Amino acid sequence: MKITKYESVPKSFYKSFLELKKQVYPYPIVSVLDLNNLQDDGIYLLHDETKVIGYMAVQSFSLDENLVLLALAPNYRKQGYAKQLLECLPPKNYQYCFDEQNIDHNVIRKYNLQCVEREYVMACEDEPKIDCNHSFQQVTYQNMETYCQLLKRMEFCEEAYQNFTDMVVHNPYRKGYIFYDEQIPVGIFHICCIDDVLIHGIELLEMYRGKGLGKKLITAAKSVAFQHGEIVHLEVACDNTRVLHIYQQLNFKIVGCNGIYETI
Repeated sequence: MKITKYESVPKSFYKSFLELKKQVYPYPIVSVLDLNNLQDDGIYLLHDETKVIGYMAVQSFSLDENLVLLALAPNYRKQGYAKQLLECLPPKNYQYCFDEQNIDHNVIRKYNLQCVEREYVMACEDEPKIDCNHSFQQVTYQNMETYCQLLKRMEFCEEAYQNFTDMVVHNPYRKGYIFYDEQIPVGIFHICCIDDVLIHGIELLEMYRGKGLGKKLITAAKSVAFQHGEIVHLEVACDNTRVLHIYQQLNFKIVGCNGIYETI
């Protein structure tokens, strides 16, 4: 087996890579990354001459925020390959994302990692009709000022603010939307359509919470997401029981759990 770093997944391995990705992550933990546009961060493939049996994707959001996604085919786990992949990483501050169902505890112990957050991955299958009686608009240059004002009122940190504004303008796979209540902009949501359809970045102004608008915001997001696929995913913190209950009322079901780990 060889480990090779690529700027993006080469065509010769792309079919094998997608098959592995669907096998180890039947939900969109890697869809938050644009695997064809990893820039300097790249992707490490564990492979033979024709087949990918593992990969490690790295995306740097800042000097102190680098997310590592590592996956191995089931028959190749606990054979030292995860350790070999992680040893390829240059020295930085990393967070590691692992599928909790297929976690390699030997790697956790070896790198002295501690889980700092767990997120449920939820899925909703296509619905014949979604009744969305609230208006929303896709973010464009014309309403960018309104979108930016909402982000500031929601007190996003500077890095998150920059990531969202760059994303909705420059990334063709990700779109942002402004949600209105009686023509007043009160919330935002985002749709990512790289390999899977993912709803993310859902936020409602604090003064409008507790009025039933959260369900309507998510319903609006679903109405957009189902235009791009038959199954829609989202992620929610495991300890956020209030929001988890809302998603379940709207026909989302838990299909997996991901853990975010840091070095102790």
